[in-house]
Amino acid sequence: MRLRLIANHRFAPTSGIANHRFAPTGGCDFLVANILAGPLVALAPHFGALTAPGARIAVSGLIERQIDEVRAAYADWCPLDEVVMKDGWVRLSGSRR
Repeated sequence: MRLRLIANHRFAPTSGIANHRFAPTGGCDFLVANILAGPLVALAPHFGALTAPGARIAVSGLIERQIDEVRAAYADWCPLDEVVMKDGWVRLSGSRR
């Protein structure tokens, strides 16, 4: 399994992984992003470049009315067709083409 870890500069010091990055060649096999809808949309092309064909993608941090916007941002390379809602929050997931 190829992994990519990007530690958030704000929370990394408390997590013990302070600004470490691990970037394999060929893309990662799994990507999880729990950030707000705006950054999820803005980062979609970058996430596409980071992931290998067949990679599993899970994005969260959005609310129900933002589903279509986020799905559209990923549609060219990763149909986010799995939707889970809990306590007003949404997780979208799918597999990269």
